[in-house]
Amino acid sequence: MGVIIMSKQRDEILKIINNSKEHLTAEEIFLLCKQGGIEISIATIYRNLGILVKNGAVKKLSIIGEPDRYDKNLTMHEHFVCSRCKKVIDIHIDDLKEILTKKTGIDIDSYDLCMHYVCPECKNKEGNYE
Repeated sequence: MGVIIMSKQRDEILKIINNSKEHLTAEEIFLLCKQGGIEISIATIYRNLGILVKNGAVKKLSIIGEPDRYDKNLTMHEHFVCSRCKKVIDIHIDDLKEILTKKTGIDIDSYDLCMHYVCPECKNKEGNYE
């Protein structure tokens, strides 16, 4: 990661991401900025998120059919995505990269893995107790 020259707006966006327990979308970041009295356009949010991703300050998480989300956790890890509410949680499977390399014979540089499930909260709402 190179040196990141922070603008005031970019610094605010990064603070919002780093202070969140969620994997926020650009729209959610925009709304949090507005709630915090930060004057910023959605285009500026997207432009600064692109810079933060490019510079390695945050990771972009792309989920098919959903808006991109932004992750403060820069270590290699996996995600569970609830098929109903779309909540994303971090998980870590020990040695997954090594296991995949051994099984496939391919030297893996990196990966993005999202596994889909129904979270306990959604199961409870639906009356499906497992």
